[in-house]
Amino acid sequence: RRALNRRRAAAARLRGRAAKRIRLQDQRRHYRAQLKQPIDPNLAVYAAYWYRGYACNPRAIYEKARELVPEVRGVWVVRPDGVDGLPPGVEHVVADTREYYDLIARAATFVNNVNFPDHLKKREGTVHVMTHHGTPLKRMGLDLRDHPVTGQRMDFAALLRRCARWDYSVSSNPFSTLVWE
Repeated sequence: RRALNRRRAAAARLRGRAAKRIRLQDQRRHYRAQLKQPIDPNLAVYAAYWYRGYACNPRAIYEKARELVPEVRGVWVVRPDGVDGLPPGVEHVVADTREYYDLIARAATFVNNVNFPDHLKKREGTVHVMTHHGTPLKRMGLDLRDHPVTGQRMDFAALLRRCARWDYSVSSNPFSTLVWE
């Protein structure tokens, strides 16, 4: 009986993964279609810490932008577990939903303190602002090429493609500016 239950559970996990993969493929197909739509110059995407919530430098830019350019609609991308942490009145979409792909296909401005995922295509006429987070007092990014473990696992070409999307790299202090350069 235990062996049968384990096989059933394993089969259910496989079905769940397959369904998720199919759903993601469908959403990305939808995204590619949305990329043919015009860019909305008054739409900005904000994210922080891999879609964990409303935080850090993107939050400061979002709040100032609401004050200085209220005609620009700012929308945050968050994971499902980050929705409850948003202040009232902050518009958001959940990552990897149809609304998310609509948003990232049409937005003119992108602000994040980490790189957006590989599936995001930088369209001509869009502006990407990288705000970073913290002060880089450790090895990271290309510094890890010679690391015995990370250097073998990390896709540095993909990292450079993500960094190439940046139009602005905002650093918090002169030391960080030198490191990020």
